[in-house]
Amino acid sequence: MSKGNRQMIFDEANQLILEGLGLNSSQVKAYVALLDIGELTPTLLAEKEGETRTNAYSILDRLEKLGLAKRTKIGKRIAYEPTNPVALETLIERRRNILLNNEFRFKAILPTLTRRYYQLTEEPAVRMYQGQEGLKTIFDDILQTKSDLYLIMTPNQHDFLGSNYLEEFVTARVKHGIKVYALTPHTSTMRHNLKNDKKHLFERVFYDAKSYETPVEINIYGDKVAYLSYGEEVFGTVIHSPQIAVAMRQLFTMLRLSAAISPDS
Repeated sequence: MSKGNRQMIFDEANQLILEGLGLNSSQVKAYVALLDIGELTPTLLAEKEGETRTNAYSILDRLEKLGLAKRTKIGKRIAYEPTNPVALETLIERRRNILLNNEFRFKAILPTLTRRYYQLTEEPAVRMYQGQEGLKTIFDDILQTKSDLYLIMTPNQHDFLGSNYLEEFVTARVKHGIKVYALTPHTSTMRHNLKNDKKHLFERVFYDAKSYETPVEINIYGDKVAYLSYGEEVFGTVIHSPQIAVAMRQLFTMLRLSAAISPDS
């Protein structure tokens, strides 16, 4: 294979990768051309890539704004040179921050959009989350929702997320003023936690640990119900439905009244 053919294949691979970063096809071709040639005028770019001179000026100007090219001017002659490709890392980081910010804003308006949707239909939204990161996503959603949490704990719950993460979650939850109303198994470990309940905004009722041994924790918050399975395969299922959430809160209240036992018994 000739050197020229290897260069063409390399450029085509770059085309796909750089387009994945948010550049359009013309911008990618201009940037790769800058790397190959070292300097381009808008006129030369127009001739090389079949663009109009107006488009060529716009493309190179955009690359300059993205930090991927720098403009040089001698007299009336304007040309562009490529910057070090490490500038792409800055572009990636900037786009990542924009995406994270948009995600945060989206989660803030999602309840409003969902309520509008449920005005038309009662069809619930169901999402599955796998593994440790999946469960953390659910806990993050609890914090984002900022609604009181109704919790049914299981005696077979594993310390899957680690004590450090759970302590950070509790601290963030208290900071947001999110109260927890919990049904917890009557075990020595749970009784020991009573001393911290008040400062943790945690109100618990004990149930007989033998009456519920399935390794599934239930979290009811806002318009959502989350089932966290700590069996052989750890995963979470979140059902987003106002009607189901209301029903589960009502069942939770019934269970609290019927299952309560004294912590000293």
